[in-house]
Amino acid sequence: MIRMEEISTESVHYSWLEACWKNAFPESERGNETMQHFNVDCEDRFHCTLFFDKQKPIGFINWWVIEDFRYIEHFAIASQFRNCGYGSQVLSHFIRCSSHPIILEVELPNSDQAIKRINFYERIGFKGHPKFKYIQPPYPGSEIEVPLMLMTYGGIFSKARLKDLVIAMYTMVYRTEVDYFSK
Repeated sequence: MIRMEEISTESVHYSWLEACWKNAFPESERGNETMQHFNVDCEDRFHCTLFFDKQKPIGFINWWVIEDFRYIEHFAIASQFRNCGYGSQVLSHFIRCSSHPIILEVELPNSDQAIKRINFYERIGFKGHPKFKYIQPPYPGSEIEVPLMLMTYGGIFSKARLKDLVIAMYTMVYRTEVDYFSK
């Protein structure tokens, strides 16, 4: 039975989540610990949600409330629990608990692993937007921008709507005003 719990940096499970976060994402795609701690403990629109199977932590989703949608910034299942069906269970549980459209970023389909990840999201019901040019801006303190693809679940996501949502994400999550659409 999957259950979820929002946690802070004071949680006994936070060090487990942070280790999983660092293991699953390179720094260019996750930012630094100081910013993460601030978001977890001080940013009302940010949610750090840990998922359990019984009492055992198995994965997490870091997500934002932005306007009328949910932006999943980071989603990972701990390496020892991957390929056991937990990923789809956790994401499906999150979707059931949210009554809002969801948006997330994935690697471009340039490798077998990236294609496998995109297929995973598509099986759950996400729709890819490969024709919408998207670049993840550098996190504060980093200089690396990452070309990615947006995927959405629920709602209607026209090109104009995606652009508005991305601008909101750039401002809130990445804390930048850079216009990556002009590149």
